[in-house]
Amino acid sequence: MEYSALFSRGWGITWRNKWMWLLAFIPAVAGLVTFGFSAGQQGMMAGGVAYGTGAVLLLSCLRFIVAFLIFLIGLATRGGLIAAVDGVDRGESYSFGRALGDGRRKVRPLLGMSLLLFGGFGILVALGIALIVAGSFFAGLTGEMLGSNGTFGLIDVLATLGFCCLAVFIGLVAIVLNLIYPFAYRGIMLRDMGVRESIRHGWKVLRENLGEIVLLAVPFFLLGALLAGLYSVVALGGSVTAILSGDPAAAMNAFSWRFIVLYVIWSLIYAVLLAWQSATFTLGYRSWTGKGALEDEDIFGAAWTP
Repeated sequence: MEYSALFSRGWGITWRNKWMWLLAFIPAVAGLVTFGFSAGQQGMMAGGVAYGTGAVLLLSCLRFIVAFLIFLIGLATRGGLIAAVDGVDRGESYSFGRALGDGRRKVRPLLGMSLLLFGGFGILVALGIALIVAGSFFAGLTGEMLGSNGTFGLIDVLATLGFCCLAVFIGLVAIVLNLIYPFAYRGIMLRDMGVRESIRHGWKVLRENLGEIVLLAVPFFLLGALLAGLYSVVALGGSVTAILSGDPAAAMNAFSWRFIVLYVIWSLIYAVLLAWQSATFTLGYRSWTGKGALEDEDIFGAAWTP
């Protein structure tokens, strides 16, 4: 695969159709709303009785609703960008409205695929953590009842080892799922696949083109990490540690006009990168899968059959 040509084609499509940047920019800048809710919630919790538990819970519910709506908007805009790149590369005439409409019509299967892929993973992670914690608790209780002092040290070692193994497992599975996701997404948008069919399709594309996919993803990952690092240093400065530790005052102080202006500028730059990345991966996807659909095969077993 000619990577330089692929990067160039992806950039050329987004450059000639700059409205594609807006599709990537809308959900990014909408994140300001959820950050504002978060900062407001932390400020109210710091106020304690002055605001009351009911007000904090109400703000939490509003924050969840707004975050979910932004997530749906993100699904539609990302799907529209994929459809637009595919159509433009095939010589079709596309506009912002047509692309957004294509994405909006596929929101339901996209939502179902996202929930099935990552929701099931989250449940498995929670069960794994619960089993390790419960096992450590009951083992410690048994050791205390038996009066064995050496048992506690062994339990600590086993619990630490269990958490380490679980962390490694979570990391590896998360990487695989995040690599499956973009191709399952394109299976829905470009091949009109169902929820479970698209996940199988995404796994097949990943399995058969893993090396090329990783090589295509690494440059965009490094550029994204660089932009995020620069933004954190410029916009947040020394407040990053305090915000991550949950300091309400730091979160409220960070949410200022300077932060908002810098965030909008950063979101615009990052949207250009996201649009370029999406276009490049869409072109790569078409190259990896060919003109026809991949043959359907039940790679996860009968339980995954739609």
